[in-house]
Formats: sequence, C-alpha cells, structure tokens
Amino acid sequence: MIFGLSKIEKILEAIDNPHQSIQAIHIGGTNGKGSTAAMMASILKQEGYRVGLYTSPHLMEFTERIKIDEKQIRKREVAELAGWMRKKIEAAGVAPPFTFFDFTTAMALLYFNWRTVDIAVLEVGLGGRLDSTNVIDPLLSVITNISKDHEDQLGKRIMSIAREKAGIIKKGRPLITAATSPRVARLFSEMCRKKGSPFYQVGRDFRYVHAGERGFHYEGLHRKLWDVRLNLSGPHQIINAATALGAMEVLEELGFVVSTQAMTEGLRKVSWPGGWRWYRPPPGFSWMALIIRRGPGPQGSPGEGVPVQAPHSSGRHPEGQRHPGHPSSPGSSCRSDHPFETSHRTSRSRGAA
Repeated sequence: MIFGLSKIEKILEAIDNPHQSIQAIHIGGTNGKGSTAAMMASILKQEGYRVGLYTSPHLMEFTERIKIDEKQIRKREVAELAGWMRKKIEAAGVAPPFTFFDFTTAMALLYFNWRTVDIAVLEVGLGGRLDSTNVIDPLLSVITNISKDHEDQLGKRIMSIAREKAGIIKKGRPLITAATSPRVARLFSEMCRKKGSPFYQVGRDFRYVHAGERGFHYEGLHRKLWDVRLNLSGPHQIINAATALGAMEVLEELGFVVSTQAMTEGLRKVSWPGGWRWYRPPPGFSWMALIIRRGPGPQGSPGEGVPVQAPHSSGRHPEGQRHPGHPSSPGSSCRSDHPFETSHRTSRSRGAA
C-alpha cells in the first residue's frame, strides 16, 4: 500500500488545486464517522446549504461515494471527470503509481469545486495523518472515537492509532471528538493546545441522555434540545448524533447559520444505508439485527451482511459500551474548460446572514 500525500498533491496541482476553494468539515475516527458525516450533511442541507458529501467505501455503486445534497454523482459525470483528469495528469507528467483512493478523492474535490458547493463533508479513508483527504484545510475537524483497526498500517497500540488519526487536527481549527479513552482525549487536547486549536469533547461540552430507542435529549454550547428523534437505529447512533450536533454548534461560532429546526429535521430525515438495522424478531427471539457495515465494526473489526440473533426474555436491545455523555456512565467559480454547466451558489455560505 502506498502512503503519503505527495501523489495526491501532484494530482491536485495538475487539475488546478480544486480543494483550495472548498470549505469543508473533515471527519475521522474508527467507527461512526460515516454516519456522523451523513448526519452533518443532512442538517446542513436542511438549512439550505449546497452540501457535498464524500464517504467510503461504497456498498453497491461507486457513485455512492460522492454526493451533493444527497444525490449521487451520475455515472456519466464520473466518466467525464475521469477522462478530463487523466488528460491533465498525463500532461503534467504525474507518474504512477498512485492509489485508487488518491484519484477518487481528487475527483470528489474537483466535482465539489465545479458544482460550487457551499460546504463539503469529507470522511477519512484510513488513519488520518497520511490519508488522501488530509490535503484540505478544513473549517473544523471531527474524530468520532478510537479503537483498534487497520493495525498493519496504523500500529497495534491504541495510542499509536490515535496519533495517526490526530493527524487531521489543523493549526487553529477546532476539533470535536467523541473519544471515550481518557488517554486518547488527553492526547487530542494536548495536540490542540500546541496548535492553538479549540478542543471540544462529547460528554463534556456536548451531553446527551437517551429517550427511547431513537430519541435523546441534548445539551450543547448554546442550546438544549428535548426528545430529538433520529432516523437511524442503535444506541451508538445517539453518540454520533450528539457529535454531529456539537460540530454544528461549533460551525455556528465560525459564522455559519445553523438553526435548531435544521438540526432536528436533519437528524429526523438522515439516511445512511449500511449501519445497524433492527428488525421484528422471528418466533423465539426477542430481537434481531442485520449488520451490513461499510467499515470497521465493534473495536474496528470488519463485518458485512451478518445476521445477529439473541434469545432474550427481557426484550431489551444490547447497549454495548456506554459513552461518558450517558447519564449512567462513569470557493472559486466554474471554469470554462470543464464538462459541466455552471451551477448556482446559494447565499448561505460563511458569514452570510
């Protein structure tokens, strides 16, 4: 596997550095980053922003990776972009090898630039420090949690993995984290202190209390929300939702408008295929979950299409590890040489009223 940013930086230079004109939120972590990214994109869309979303891997179609306002890039657009990029890359003398993820990340950034998104949400592919997405200078960074994953590339110790993922923390840019390990949280806090980056933590700055299977109460920097409803199942999604809400409150402090209504409606309408799904149990079982995961599962373990059944008499769902927040827990305009039509940019970008 090829690690490093030198190749994607050369690719981006060959296609006129589209990332430099994009306002973005950068999200990493072990589990929950895709769901949290989808929640943030859904909230911002409800507010009226034109929102780009880049995630990986895909479940069925490559086009799932690149979306604007929840609509996938079209296959024709992928082909046109790939052809245009290949000509530019070859003309610039950028020699292979470079990775599939280098190329697709550059494609997403180019697409978001050409389609003039107001803001993009970019999910880290692997790690953070040397991940292809780490070429951006984001408005803020989010790290969901840290556990063991991709140990061959990131190291076998939690703190080694945490240091790699902390590579997305940028100088002067806020960090929001849902890390549960005190050691990991201290590491992130210290890195933020050295870089002059504001540090926020779920469970301290953003708190939540479960209120039913898909509901919770939230208390953040500037607001209290009661009985927020979430369109995703599983207790872990409540942690992700609190992380997303916290990121939106920090984004407000940077001059963006994000209303309470957009927050609640965004979470109520968010869609993220490929996480936990609860189904009516068959006879003899109190619950049944079908796991179709996009990335690392519990403690970073992979899982795909695995039915899980348990004969409970209580009918309760397993809650798994609880979070400290739980009460019982201890751009530029379009250029004339691209194949797409000029797109309209909304007026809700940074600093807009």
